[in-house]
Amino acid sequence: MLIDLPSELPLFRGDPVLLEQLFVNLLENVAKHAGGATAVEIRGRLDGSNLLVTVRNDGRPVVPGQRTGANRSPEGSFGLGLRIARSVASVHGGEFSFDRDCSEAVLRLPVPAQQPEIVG
Repeated sequence: MLIDLPSELPLFRGDPVLLEQLFVNLLENVAKHAGGATAVEIRGRLDGSNLLVTVRNDGRPVVPGQRTGANRSPEGSFGLGLRIARSVASVHGGEFSFDRDCSEAVLRLPVPAQQPEIVG
């Protein structure tokens, strides 16, 4: 597993329990559906006024049967854990989605213009 979260990323104000649940659900889904030998990368970067976090594997879909996007319902064919992840992102003013082949999850969260102070 590769984790690339640069120290210069801006702070983000959010609910740590809900955000932890989002990542637990996502990583469990990657482990369950993409196979044990899959290389996973977690990367963070600033994209305009958004914090962009991507979780990518080596090309295998992390949502089974979704490689082409065929037969998706309007909600998408996400399992419960990924629906929760989408809801958590929405509660924080962001969005959660997958790329075309479903091998990369993208979490986009707005970064406040006024950065919170670090106390202590």
